[in-house]
Amino acid sequence: LLLKKSKLTNSQPKLPNYFLTKAKKITQSKEKPYKSPFSSFARSKQIMYIMGVKGGTILLNQIVLVGRLANDPELYETETGKKVARVVLAVPRPYKNVEGEYESDFISCKLWQGIATSTTDYCKKGDLVGIKGRLQTYNYETEEGKKYLTEVIAEKVTFLSSKNKD
Repeated sequence: LLLKKSKLTNSQPKLPNYFLTKAKKITQSKEKPYKSPFSSFARSKQIMYIMGVKGGTILLNQIVLVGRLANDPELYETETGKKVARVVLAVPRPYKNVEGEYESDFISCKLWQGIATSTTDYCKKGDLVGIKGRLQTYNYETEEGKKYLTEVIAEKVTFLSSKNKD
């Protein structure tokens, strides 16, 4: 049996030089081998990179809202010349209250530059919009004490439909 094994290993077919040089180049290259983007490890690393990983903890500040504009967007200009608009988005809750009615949350959103301009040009009160952005909090002092304000800073606004077709 031992003799037969040794004969088999010695009688392996020889590869042409083309294959040997190709294999040598692959093993000697310093490039990392290709990993499929569909492998779970590669996918999780990509997601962690996108989300921003700090010290092994995944941090994410992102919000997506779909609702109707509670007021007409008004365009303002800051002291530095940047355009800004504030809108209030009415987002209905998916359940009824004690009286059997649907309530809405009114969420303050701040739009900057091009987003602010296009929203004031094309949208009015009652239009259905989608907003993707991040939450930002502010605190300030008043006579009554410290106050906190949370608002959405819009990164993208999608015009979904108009309530009244004119």
